[in-house]
Amino acid sequence: MNRKQVSKRLGLLLVVALLLLALPHGGSAQATGTVTYWTYFTDKWDLEQKFLADFKKARPNITVQAQLIPPDQLQQKTVTAFASKTAPDLWNTAPTFYYEFVQRGDLENLTPYITRDKTGLGAFFPNILTDLAVPPGSGNYYALPRNYVASLLYYNKNVFDKAGIGYPDESWDWNKLLDVAKKLTIRNADGTVAQFGFVSSPWHTMLDPLILANGGRVLSDDQKSCRLTDPVAVKTIQFMVDMIQRDKVSPNPTQLKEYIVESPDAFKAGKVAMFITGSWAITSMREIKSFDWDVAMVPKGSAKRVIYGGPDTIVMSSSTKNKSGAWELLKYLTMQTPVSWYAAGMGLVPSVQKTATAKEWLSSTPPAHTQVMLDSATFMVGGFTPHWLEWQTAKRNTLNEAFFGQKPVAAAAKEACAAIDKILQAK
Repeated sequence: MNRKQVSKRLGLLLVVALLLLALPHGGSAQATGTVTYWTYFTDKWDLEQKFLADFKKARPNITVQAQLIPPDQLQQKTVTAFASKTAPDLWNTAPTFYYEFVQRGDLENLTPYITRDKTGLGAFFPNILTDLAVPPGSGNYYALPRNYVASLLYYNKNVFDKAGIGYPDESWDWNKLLDVAKKLTIRNADGTVAQFGFVSSPWHTMLDPLILANGGRVLSDDQKSCRLTDPVAVKTIQFMVDMIQRDKVSPNPTQLKEYIVESPDAFKAGKVAMFITGSWAITSMREIKSFDWDVAMVPKGSAKRVIYGGPDTIVMSSSTKNKSGAWELLKYLTMQTPVSWYAAGMGLVPSVQKTATAKEWLSSTPPAHTQVMLDSATFMVGGFTPHWLEWQTAKRNTLNEAFFGQKPVAAAAKEACAAIDKILQAK
């Protein structure tokens, strides 16, 4: 071993030693004190309180002060709390904000805790952890997943039955979806549309994964520049725009009162036969009484299948004074949440594989094909970055002009990239 190799090895040993010194000594037996915890799952608050009561029985020396924060307020409230040095010890966050917390140094690196306690990450669906490694592929985790969401193809079974068309399945690609959407679009005698076959949009739940599935890219590999002007991306955007402007199988906001992109209202009203959005919409879909519905896997592209999805996580503040207690609660929330918590309302898929395959969760219907949500995990790509929400909003706002027929796709894609690059390169 030469001098350079010896020096490098000593440096690595020093880093490991420092990480171990930074850890709270001892495991769960020594964890005591108070842990503050913020959550945004408003529809599960009663269940959460019962679950935390169970934690208190298991860890009587730890007191949890839990607070319910509306989901549209939690991000800003947490940022403000860090500025005033009153941040909670633990909180829920989505991958749409996760990288910004990491970038600011707000989150505790959980990898040393995971290593010390031999926490079995194999319990989680592998693809879910991929989005949480910072840098990508590094094995450094600043969060653990509690659940995940994935895009699904929702469809009106009554409409398919009436038309004599088989339900969507894993064999479908986007050309098949378009063909069926044409058959399920019904026009009145005056030419107006009584029922659209599908809803096309530039939202991340649909467009971004299709670009990837066709072999294209939304961002460069280093996530520092936009690639929507690449030929594959432009062709994919054109395909989605044509559904509205040429094929007339999808509405735009001026055609349908209930149409709000990413809202299930048009589908729930029976005005749309098929609709793609996240699994989070299942709770709302269960309000449907006028027809039967189900879900299928998002169709594959010309190169492969890619489905939007990502985890809701629990993170620990880097400034917490009770790292031992916070870590014990974090493990409990992410790895021991009961099936009943997920089955209530559905839409949130357990991140622990054993919980996700439990009969109580799989048999909670509708939808009849709950298994689709588990199968989708293999194909999930989130594409999350710092300031993801900001550049995604810029992308939609510029591409909307093409979807509304106000600008050619190539021109809209060029404007989108200019707006996205400005955001990515300023951070």
